[in-house]
Parts: sequence; structure tokens; C-alpha cells
Amino acid sequence: MMNIKIIRLVSADRTGAQNRASATGTVFLCLLLLTLLLPCRATASRPIERTLTGCVINRIFYSVSPAEEGRMPVRAYRMQMPASVDLSRHEGKTITVHGFLAPGDRFTPKGGNAPVIKKETCSHEYRKVISREIMMEYAVGALRAADKKDFKEAERLIAKAVDMDKNDCQTYIDRAYIHYAKGDIDAGRTDIKRVLDRQCPDRSRLNFLILGDVAKQLCGAGKKHEAEEVYRLALETCQSDICRDSVGTELKRLEASERK
Repeated sequence: MMNIKIIRLVSADRTGAQNRASATGTVFLCLLLLTLLLPCRATASRPIERTLTGCVINRIFYSVSPAEEGRMPVRAYRMQMPASVDLSRHEGKTITVHGFLAPGDRFTPKGGNAPVIKKETCSHEYRKVISREIMMEYAVGALRAADKKDFKEAERLIAKAVDMDKNDCQTYIDRAYIHYAKGDIDAGRTDIKRVLDRQCPDRSRLNFLILGDVAKQLCGAGKKHEAEEVYRLALETCQSDICRDSVGTELKRLEASERK
């Protein structure tokens, strides 16, 4: 299973005398924080009134996040809308719709507000970020299927993801994860080599958690040298201290085990 790493920040230990002296104040502070935070949690779960703009692709409305002028849109979100909302006549168009956005990207148009056509087409920029969102949906579905040992479905979905963008290195890492989970070491090695040899130019989405899982699969198969290469790839593409610390620790542990 893919690892989900939870990072906890723990305060430094205090002496017993300090703890006893501050116990009353700590309890009071916790109660005060609970009083302040609980209403916020309740409010956050309620639907929020919003006006969304995006495109209808395959009868699905994808809301596209606004971008600064002159820059590409950042992200597209697949909206879950009531079945009563007929989007078929807006296929391929840019629309604006006003309503209520709830957790889980559930969106309900307000009252009788029907989608308003903003443009008769969906721009290249919008289609690009929507395609990226669809590609990630395929990849996530493939990884979930692999974790359930449904490799036929996993391979079907990851093939769709790879076909959508052959320049994206992460899809090859995802496919390698599936191959290794299935026990097909040679096929997994081919995909990893493709990334290591920079045959795919886009490394912007490389996920150190999945790379870490791939490395552990290789360790389990006795391929420690190949696992080390994958850890080094993850370390090379890290964009945060959390990533560098996590991957660096695993790499040092692996190197130490090889010296024994």
C-alpha cells in the first residue's frame, strides 16, 4: 500500500516542576482554543456560495482556478453536480455558474440559476489544465486498483494516463509501481530507466512518496542497488525539507544495510 506520512511537531520536554506550575494555564488555554475552533469547524463544512467558471468536457463541469493576468491557469477541479443539471448542451464550452460549493467538490446551482455560456469554446489553456486533472484521475485510479490487486484495471487506467501526456515522468513512475506490485520487475525497470535517462522531460510532478514505495518494492525483491537509484532520483527532485529529510533518512538506512 502507498504510504501516507504524517508529520507531527512535538514541543521540547519541560521539567516536572514546570509542568505542574503550568498545568492550570494549559488546561484553560486548551478550553479557550476549543471554544474558538469548534464553531470554525462547523462553518467550514457548510456549503459556500460561489460563482465558478470552467468548461464542460464529456458532460462533466471542470471549474478552472483563476490565474494572474498573463499566466496559465493553475488547476482544474471536477465538480460533482446534481443529475438534474443537464450539461450536454454546453459540451466543449466555457460556462459560468452560480451556486453552493460543498466539501468534496460538490456543487449545486442556486435556485433556478442555469449555467451561463461565457465562450462557445474551451480555450487551449483551460483544456490543458483540465487534461492534466483527467490524467491524474486515471493515475490515482490505477494506483488504487493495483493496491487492490486488480492489475488488469490498473494497467488499463495507467495506459490512459500515459497516452494523455507522454512527457510527464510521474505517469511512468506510477506505471513502474504497478509493474513492481504485480511482480514484473523487468517492465518496472524499463519505466524507471526512462525517467533516469530523462526520456520524459517533465519532472515537475514527481512524487517522493510513490518513489519511496517503488524503492521499497525493489528492496523487497532484493534489488537494493536499483532501490538506491530511485531514492537518489527522489532526493534530486525534492522541493521541500520534509522530502529531503524523509528520503535522505531512507537512503542512509539502505546504504548502511549494504555495508553490513
